[in-house]
Amino acid sequence: MNAPVVVCDLDGVLCDFSLAFTQRLADHGRIPRAVPCSEQQTWRFRDSLHITRKDEDAVWAEIAVAHSFWRSLRCIATAADIAALHELRRAASMVYMTGRIDADNRT
Repeated sequence: MNAPVVVCDLDGVLCDFSLAFTQRLADHGRIPRAVPCSEQQTWRFRDSLHITRKDEDAVWAEIAVAHSFWRSLRCIATAADIAALHELRRAASMVYMTGRIDADNRT
């Protein structure tokens, strides 16, 4: 029998993707400041931050070549959350994912 698989979402659950993504927009002068996930109003940045598709695509292009981007995200999970995940790894396979990028379905 195969071990169960547990899928953990990164964005807004384990780490603050919004802060890192919007920091890149702020660094390029597209928005006034980075926005943490706790302040993010909608899933799509273009809807809440009033940026263009070109701005958003430019950040994705940077992320694609930034080897440390995903490892540098600020952790928002608590120590108890991390301990529980480590315990869960004993009984299940863990998969970490994000639903942020869908190259075939981006609108």
